[in-house]
Amino acid sequence: MIKVFSIALALTISLTSIGQTANKLTKDAKIPASSLLTSDRKEIIKKLDLTDAQKIKLKTVNLQYKSSRDAVESDATITPAQKKEKFASLRNKNIEEIKAILTADQLKKYYELSGGKQPK
Repeated sequence: MIKVFSIALALTISLTSIGQTANKLTKDAKIPASSLLTSDRKEIIKKLDLTDAQKIKLKTVNLQYKSSRDAVESDATITPAQKKEKFASLRNKNIEEIKAILTADQLKKYYELSGGKQPK
């Protein structure tokens, strides 16, 4: 489960920084866009051959995920244990949404190229 999360998180981070999102992040953080993605990660994303529609959907899913995580993180009314549960729930939802966007072949290819195991 941790490997699945790591892979999903890496994919989330990678895809979030594509296009305009990368520009916004780099402007806000004052860091070059090239440092957001390792060359290996960029190559993996390229090899997935995402359609423009998939890129847009993934950006939307990843921005919603980040927004939800930030909201949970800043919620002072819940305990650390509750935050942990909410983070796990958000992570699982994010993974399922990403899996719904990618084709079976793209998902399999991502796991193969990134060295992760494909979940059952």
